[in-house]
Amino acid sequence: MWGKARKRRTAKIEVTTVVGAVRSIGETLEAPLSGTACVTYQATVRFRTDGVPLAWQQHQIVRFELESEHHGTVLVDAPEARVLMLERPLDTRDVERETAFLQPYGMVPRDDLSFFEVAIVPGQRVAVRGVLASETAPAGELPFRDAGRPVTRLVPHPEHELTIGEAP
Repeated sequence: MWGKARKRRTAKIEVTTVVGAVRSIGETLEAPLSGTACVTYQATVRFRTDGVPLAWQQHQIVRFELESEHHGTVLVDAPEARVLMLERPLDTRDVERETAFLQPYGMVPRDDLSFFEVAIVPGQRVAVRGVLASETAPAGELPFRDAGRPVTRLVPHPEHELTIGEAP
């Protein structure tokens, strides 16, 4: 039967949305414009140059868990996750933070700049969309007390990015 092609079974990829409360694992981040302790942030400065609207953005994320009613504890570990939440203008401006944020771009704070930020904080309810995968946590990945336990992860897939949005 060398001449016949064999049919390959491929696992069906199921994209799902898990809604739950964010729980930090280890250290949190500090959002650059507000100073908020969070597991992920997206910070943006918008401005115009010669009438052309421009924006610079920073995004950072650390691993965190979701405590979900339907899926239990789910690990979210995707540095490329995209935040789909509406960025809000900052209520108060902090010139020191703005200066630090703008420094890599060679700019200084000025009145025509608009700053926006979204920070996802521990305890916040969010909806994370990705592919569920179950496995045993490798040694050293989770705190010692959790080493070797089964872990459910939300992961991206080449055809489906991992996104974080508002909980319904």
